[in-house]
Parts: sequence; structure tokens; C-alpha cells
Amino acid sequence: MVKNGSKPFYSGLVSSRDLNPQQAAIFISPSLLPYFNQCLEMGINGTFRSKPSHQHGIKQVIVITIFIFGRAFVLATVLCSGKRETLYKSILSHLKMKAAALPDAAEFVPKKMHCDFERGIMNALAQEISGTVLAPPVAPRCENCSRPCIFGEGGN
Repeated sequence: MVKNGSKPFYSGLVSSRDLNPQQAAIFISPSLLPYFNQCLEMGINGTFRSKPSHQHGIKQVIVITIFIFGRAFVLATVLCSGKRETLYKSILSHLKMKAAALPDAAEFVPKKMHCDFERGIMNALAQEISGTVLAPPVAPRCENCSRPCIFGEGGN
């Protein structure tokens, strides 16, 4: 899978570092990767509800979002065969490696990272990306009362 016939979206396959390894296929936006090192805020969310219906070993989909220019952009989508902390560490390490290989790459140190409350993701973030503050996920705002809410709550 490529963008405009030149830059691949598929970035690679990583494995967890344990006795029963799990794998993750990583798809990165080539247009957004240069901004990964520049973002001061990012989000990571592991979801089980939006995984493909045909199993083929996919247990979780992870979406990695970067906040730049006052907007949120999906940097990467990851299809995972499991949900272990060691697999999350491998995913984050792969992203950092890809971004560091870019010309004139700065060190990646976002100030704030939003994540859902999955302990494995939180631990992986704390260990792989130092110097950041973990923050709750960015929740959509209810149109009726302007407070954070769950999709569908307070809708018309």
C-alpha cells in the first residue's frame, strides 16, 4: 500500500519480546511522520470494538494521533494480535525509530500524552517515552451541555 505510488503506508511488522510473541502490523502516514518529532501532544487508543470482523488473529486496533497546527491527525493505525505491554513497547519503539531516521529529526519528547486507561499502554508510554505527562483521553464535547461525554450521549 503506497501513497501516490512512492511512499509506503505499511511500515513494518513488530513482535513482542516474550516467550509467546504477539505481532503488530503498523501503518504510518508518510505525510505526517515528519511532524511526529515536533508534536507536543499525542494520543494513543487501543480499541477492540472497531477491529476487523474477520478475525485472522487481530485482537486489537491501536490508533495513534498527533496534535499539530491546532488539530488532531491520525499518524498511525496498528493491527495487533494481542494486547501485551511488551507489544506496545515494540510499537512505540518502531515509531520512534522511523521518525528518528528522517533528515533533521529532533528528539521526540511530547509534553502531554492522552491515552485510554489500559494499564499496558500507560506503562509502555511511561517507559518508552520519558519526560511526558499522561493525560486522560480527549473526550468529545456534548453539543447540548459542552461537557465531555460518550458518543451518543445527549444527542438529538
